[in-house]
Amino acid sequence: MVHAVVLLYNYYHIKQHRQLKFEGFESFSKLAVVLKPTLLAHMKLLQRSNDSELDDPDKQLSVTEKKIMDACDISNSLDASKDIPSTEGWPISKVAVLLIDSRKENCFLKHSSMTEGFFSLIEKDLDVSSCISEVMSEGKQKRKKIKVTRNFFEDAVDEDTLQQVAFSAVKEAADGKGINQNELIIIRSDVAYSLSKEKTMARFYIMQCKESKSDDVFEIPIRDAIDSLQGPLVTKSSGKWTVTQVVDYFHLLPYAGIMSDWLSRSLKLYQVVCLLCGSAFKINHMRPSKLSYWHEIQNTTWQAFNIDSSKLLLLVMYDQYLTACAILKPSKSGE
Repeated sequence: MVHAVVLLYNYYHIKQHRQLKFEGFESFSKLAVVLKPTLLAHMKLLQRSNDSELDDPDKQLSVTEKKIMDACDISNSLDASKDIPSTEGWPISKVAVLLIDSRKENCFLKHSSMTEGFFSLIEKDLDVSSCISEVMSEGKQKRKKIKVTRNFFEDAVDEDTLQQVAFSAVKEAADGKGINQNELIIIRSDVAYSLSKEKTMARFYIMQCKESKSDDVFEIPIRDAIDSLQGPLVTKSSGKWTVTQVVDYFHLLPYAGIMSDWLSRSLKLYQVVCLLCGSAFKINHMRPSKLSYWHEIQNTTWQAFNIDSSKLLLLVMYDQYLTACAILKPSKSGE
């Protein structure tokens, strides 16, 4: 929990209120004890009688202090003064999956094991052992020996391996819920900064379950989850400060922009399809002389909606089919 609190203040809250001061490890530790005195029992550094420097943090710091220090380092590297973190060259350290239902309406979120009461995506850290397991399971027929070297991790973590780790993570998280890998399809992939390790990235996938499942699997509406990632972390009402629902979805914050963009594009495509389908009747009864005007309207619509080329091609083919029907359809007079 303390890891999340540090990141929420030192990165997300300061990003919204940039006049605030970044709290380093020692100052944040002291502030935490002031606000919650019971934490002092878990603070080795504050209990020391001398001001000697830390020679070996792993031995001299408590688990709580290590979490505070790690979170401060992550916050500092993300840099709340920037709109977008400078992540060039950061390696991928984990995969994260947003699992959605067949209708693209609801999603599967789990409760984080690290922060009780917080929602989380399906996540899995990358390590040499997991990469070996995935590579071996994928290439059993090759019977190729795998030698673990210093560069093995970089060589092993290609896109195929990342996807296998992601599918494995979904299988573990959805154990007992009747979801098989052959029912899953990746509909979006991207990268986002990680909140687990300093200067690392997460490979993010949006996976769709093609088969219908019971409502207890996909419980949370996607729109509600994305809307919950917007706005302030705290609000003041009647002189009292309270945290907002954004905090409950803390683990989803690195992926908020990607999720919002995906949903926006999906809605735009849906609107265009509805526009085409809803206008099919009009096109079939439209004179050829008016078809060019209709095409001009549709071209403007496609540009406004910023539909990518593959989807545009599909829509163009469908539109041309409707146009052909309109031109070839005989009139009532039998012409």
